[in-house]
Amino acid sequence: MIQEFYSPVGEDYDAAPLPAPIQVDRPYVPPELPVAPTETRSPVAMPPVAPMQPAAALAPSAGPSRFGVGMAIVTVGLATGVGAYVGGAYGAGAGLLLSGAVRNTLRAKRLWTAPSPTDHSEAVKSGTMALFGLGIGGWLAYKAYEARRAE
Repeated sequence: MIQEFYSPVGEDYDAAPLPAPIQVDRPYVPPELPVAPTETRSPVAMPPVAPMQPAAALAPSAGPSRFGVGMAIVTVGLATGVGAYVGGAYGAGAGLLLSGAVRNTLRAKRLWTAPSPTDHSEAVKSGTMALFGLGIGGWLAYKAYEARRAE
């Protein structure tokens, strides 16, 4: 016969035996919960909801920002393609760097007019990158011109 409550601890250390389980002659039934009266015909029988505040305004859309990024991708792609068609690999590099330099120049001009000192710092960084882009892009355009003229 299998014992219901086997306890090796109790046998080894002479602990008090476990109590016998409680015998119940009928199953447990929880008491009925009171239901709040409702004004609506809800199948869940929930109380009416208090009036709600209007939803907060949505954040401004990223439409103009996405448009600017899309235009940058298109113009850089076109400049690189035209440069590759006209001057080969040197022309593609020149188109890529010169179109990026133009975008950086426009960004530096826009940020320089802003009142914030952090915007001025970003304008200086963009202007510096534009200067390097113009220098290297101009050198690549010159190399493409020389290669084209030598043919």
